[in-house]
Amino acid sequence: MVSVLGGLLYRNEWSSISGILIKKEVLGENHPDILVLIQDIAALYDQLGDYQKTLEFSWSAYNELKELYGDKHIETIDVLRNLAAYYYKYNDFHKALELWLSVYEAKKNQLGMHHPDTLDALNDLTQVYDVLGNYDQVLEIAEHIYEIYKETLGDKHPETLLSLSHLSIYYSRKGNYIDALKISRIAYDAMNEEMGKT
Repeated sequence: MVSVLGGLLYRNEWSSISGILIKKEVLGENHPDILVLIQDIAALYDQLGDYQKTLEFSWSAYNELKELYGDKHIETIDVLRNLAAYYYKYNDFHKALELWLSVYEAKKNQLGMHHPDTLDALNDLTQVYDVLGNYDQVLEIAEHIYEIYKETLGDKHPETLLSLSHLSIYYSRKGNYIDALKISRIAYDAMNEEMGKT
């Protein structure tokens, strides 16, 4: 089964590469469709486990977008976020942190602190800080995310309750089991109350 899947992925890879070569001639090297295909090839290499090629194609897409739109453009930032996720997946947590910090700052400056994409970028940071064992930083960010959701969506909204649940996990990881249990109970009771309304 793996060899069949591998063969299909390789066939897709070459189809995508052929598509890029043809489209480059027709559309030009910096056309957005070409950059999407480059990212697709990076994803194929990731599925094949070729991390070097994944990063090579991802960086290529990022650099092309940066040249085309600038490093503050939302599409450029999204590719940078994907790059950080690859580094995280490949256990290069410090590089992932570096890139996700850049993504967070860019999203915050462009979209504002309360935008869902900015909050997603903050959630990315909690993941990497958690893996690095920086629980104080994780808790600070998780509390901030919870407060923003509570302020903007209300304390019973599913996103708010999910962020509260995450907060209890981070308290637990830090060894503060009493607060973790209290927060879990609040989230649990609120979820049950909301589900009872439907």
